[in-house]
Amino acid sequence: MPLQVHVCNCSFDARDRPLNGMQENGDTCNECSTRPGDEADIIRSTPRPTSSSSREGKNNQKHERQKPSYRFYAVNYGNKENKLGQVYTAFAQYLHRECPDWQPCTNAQCHLILGEAQAAGIQWAKLGLFQCKPLANFYRGFQVLCRKTLMAQNLRSHATVTATGDRLDRFLPKTFVFTKSVDERQNLLQEYRRRQGEGLNNTWILKPSGGAHGDDIVVLSREEDIVCFLDSQKSDTGTSPWVVQKYLQNPLLLPGGRKFDVRCMVLVTHDYSIYLYSEGVLRSCSARFSLDDLNDRFAHLANHCLQEHHPDYGKYEALNLLSYADFDKFLCEFDHLGPDGSPVTLEGHILPQIEDIVVYTLLAVKDQMEVLDTASYRCFNLLGFDFMLDDKCNVYLVEVNSSPTTDPRLIPRLVEEVARTAVDPLYPRQHAAASRSQQAAMGTVDSAASATGAFKLLHGAGVGHHPPA
Repeated sequence: MPLQVHVCNCSFDARDRPLNGMQENGDTCNECSTRPGDEADIIRSTPRPTSSSSREGKNNQKHERQKPSYRFYAVNYGNKENKLGQVYTAFAQYLHRECPDWQPCTNAQCHLILGEAQAAGIQWAKLGLFQCKPLANFYRGFQVLCRKTLMAQNLRSHATVTATGDRLDRFLPKTFVFTKSVDERQNLLQEYRRRQGEGLNNTWILKPSGGAHGDDIVVLSREEDIVCFLDSQKSDTGTSPWVVQKYLQNPLLLPGGRKFDVRCMVLVTHDYSIYLYSEGVLRSCSARFSLDDLNDRFAHLANHCLQEHHPDYGKYEALNLLSYADFDKFLCEFDHLGPDGSPVTLEGHILPQIEDIVVYTLLAVKDQMEVLDTASYRCFNLLGFDFMLDDKCNVYLVEVNSSPTTDPRLIPRLVEEVARTAVDPLYPRQHAAASRSQQAAMGTVDSAASATGAFKLLHGAGVGHHPPA
């Protein structure tokens, strides 16, 4: 059954058009000079996925899509090699296939831009040429939080200005920064030798500032090994950006003595309101945790793209992922106690810490990220906050990801909630989106996918955030 979509007159699929096809005047397509509203800017057919039962039940009746009110551009949407990621690919598909108000477009006159990883494809300087004020899926200054060196420096600076150093030390492990302009080697060695003199654990994790997927991360405990590694990162152009961070030597462990981290989905909307998604995942390791072998990446790094290569991947949990409900059950069965000696629960002990850390972290960089009302564009950002827990269920911030993914079973509902929370307030819907039962019938969403999940407002207009004592 064809789905009617508004595109320009060009003879290729609208989803394959790069953003740089727009004219400097911002209102025509380079290939065919179509302007928004032209009679020729009207109709090309794209197949809508349907099941055979759906086709039979409708007796081949034709259903035309309502005329869309808004346009979105997703960089390389429809290209198998795109780098939108799982979440934003699903988001673009949801708008395209399930939301009658939205259509993909090929020219500059769009209301919503979905960039690839690291905001690739968003040409910020050209957004002022648009006839409307577009909404982009990245804050332009996201790197002040998503680069590990910058996150550490910005959080420390904020703590100094606000006299909240003790609060920061409770959730950010001791961190030292190494860049072309900053070298904290003397401070690192001073801390290392202090801990050594006091007989404290001295295991450290060294991470590239802009790294992903666990690439190039090493865990070391000998001073000479740490110094030698840092020296190896130097070149004629200076030191590549790295952080050296105190390694959590007493993590909370899952059955089988395995380490894990917690991925939380956080949404920052155009007005810098901060939301936490109610569903998240635990990413587990396949090998038993031990400080005796710091070279075993399967025991120390929970990254999915690494763990899937271990022979025991999926042995304990499907995809090495646990839901919040699974985690709560684990906490209950193993009778974990918090620092105050009371039984630990996700809602009562862990999520309040996570919420406090999320708000503190995002407010620390607000001045560098927030977009002024006078700007020619608006922004929102879906962020992946990664946390670890120690054996007393204290929560520590590991890093923040600008293009996160999550359990595939959560994504269909997640993208619906992103649209409802970040997009709908600016571009109100004129027509209802397809229901989840309709989506399942059309084959655009797995009927087994999670139908639960919502964003909780942590900080924003009319909401005060009071951190736990």
